[in-house]
Amino acid sequence: MNLWQRFVAHMARPEPTTPLALFRICVGTIVFGTILASVLSGGVDILWLTDADGGYNTFRSKQWIVRWLGGHNAFTVWVLVWTCMLSALGVATGTLTRASALVCGQTFLALMSLAPGTGGSHDRLITNALWLLVLIPAGTTLSVDARWRTGRWRDDTPRPAWGRTLLVFQICLVYTSAGLHKLGVSWFPWGGYLAVHYALLDPTWSRLDITMLPAVAWFSPLTRFGTALSWFWEVTFAVSAWWLGTGRAERRLERLGSQPTIWQRLRHPDIRNLYVLVGVTMHVVLLVFMELGPFSLVTMSFYFGLYRHHELVRWLPGTRNDAA
Repeated sequence: MNLWQRFVAHMARPEPTTPLALFRICVGTIVFGTILASVLSGGVDILWLTDADGGYNTFRSKQWIVRWLGGHNAFTVWVLVWTCMLSALGVATGTLTRASALVCGQTFLALMSLAPGTGGSHDRLITNALWLLVLIPAGTTLSVDARWRTGRWRDDTPRPAWGRTLLVFQICLVYTSAGLHKLGVSWFPWGGYLAVHYALLDPTWSRLDITMLPAVAWFSPLTRFGTALSWFWEVTFAVSAWWLGTGRAERRLERLGSQPTIWQRLRHPDIRNLYVLVGVTMHVVLLVFMELGPFSLVTMSFYFGLYRHHELVRWLPGTRNDAA
């Protein structure tokens, strides 16, 4: 019972919701941009419209919203597209946040059901993120909801910390599971650490022109190092959550004081920053060299959960509510 009480107290500790708001803004913007890109590129006509409506899709979705709207036809597809985009804007701006997240998540699921073979893991991660936004108080600050409720865009009123804990748990689950599922020989020393090298040569994912593919061999030492580092980083990512949850991040700030020197920072490194630095570097490389959709962007949006309000307001201008 003592352990359970400590767990409840840990989840209920009050803190401002700035990390949740920044996560919300990122997710809403990513979903809006993803669907808008499909519209502007003609992907809607090609991938989601059926052959009967002038598209190339011979699949007929039987998802419940699709059936409720009248079946897989042009009208249904465009209703889902515009509803998803409008609700994504609602998520990004924090307008009726929970309802917008619920509508956005359901319409995004319906859109992804129109051509299941064209999606990827980012689809599931996005819908997970939107469902979390239905549950957590992410619209209480930096939002239209806050403006309606308090007359200010920012509201630093403390809320229970369980919402941010869910974000941390989700991203740890994603990375740890991904690392443990990388069992191919090319991820390990006996396979030469060639997994990243092979991925960059795969025309399915690579952004490189076919004439540039031989140049990948020149960077073999880097790709081998990246393979080894990324596997270890993924399977141990929960260390960053442990660092945060055990209070070591808070004690580090107390030791450093208000104006720490570079030497003090080096003597007392923040484990979370090391993991986040590797993660941002890895995802930027993926964005530049590989076509993986919005996977990297939505994954990095979860990083806000690794930091508390008072840490974020020192880095991001405009997030402190001086009137609160």
